Amino acid sequence: MLVGNKVDLDSERAVLEAEGKRQAKAWGCEYMEASAKADTNVTEVFTNFTRNILKTSTDPNKGGGGGTVMGAGKERAAAPAPPKKKKCSIL
Repeated sequence: MLVGNKVDLDSERAVLEAEGKRQAKAWGCEYMEASAKADTNVTEVFTNFTRNILKTSTDPNKGGGGGTVMGAGKERAAAPAPPKKKKCSIL
């Protein structure tokens, strides 16, 4: 996902929306524009981003993770044994 940020500063834009869309298409990803200051598409960006992570982390045929993004699909390692309690000695 490619996100154009600070779209509330349209007069100071460094990258045109069409250019962002063109680059996203070249990379094979979706394009969105957002502004935290104006609260434009912030929730949508995070929702789509999370959805894409979950989709690639649970489908072994998608993404470079092969089902192992952020540990998905891996067996959990056994938890380390808790440290032994030491007896308290007062001298």
